[in-house]
Amino acid sequence: MILRRVLLVFALGGVVWAAILVVGLLAGVRLLPMAVAAPVGAALVFPAFVVSVVDRSTLHGPRTRRSGPWRFRRLLGDLPGWAQVVAGGSFFLFWLAGMTAFAGVGGSAGIRDGQYVLDNHGVVTVVDKATYERQLGLEQRIFLSGFGAFGVGGATLLAGSIARPRHGPDSDAVSTGQ
Repeated sequence: MILRRVLLVFALGGVVWAAILVVGLLAGVRLLPMAVAAPVGAALVFPAFVVSVVDRSTLHGPRTRRSGPWRFRRLLGDLPGWAQVVAGGSFFLFWLAGMTAFAGVGGSAGIRDGQYVLDNHGVVTVVDKATYERQLGLEQRIFLSGFGAFGVGGATLLAGSIARPRHGPDSDAVSTGQ
């Protein structure tokens, strides 16, 4: 139970981290370079996401004919309705921020021979510094939106796991065997 709570704090920290940086990017300000923002986001979000998926996959035993929507409802059924709405809304906003960034991507930003370029499937276009910086912001927004969405998913599953009533002598043990 303690591991779940610690990972929930990490996942929520990753969601807040990604949200602050994505809002900054939407405002036109790149608060941190990708070399800092992406590894920190990944370190905060992915452990919680992996543990929550493994924990929830072992929760209900083998799949049955009622695995589809019923299984999904059981994953979130222990959370209050407001938490489900907040999680769904947050996931949607991260998705929207990432998809709108995809729409503006004109190629991979880089520097070649001292010039700012966009490489779009082998077609290299020389651009000015403002376009180059905007492109870097879009690329960073795509990554951070993904981290935020994974963080929301992991935090939601972990919160549902924490809220689920426990029974039996090993009720405080993580169901992954730890």
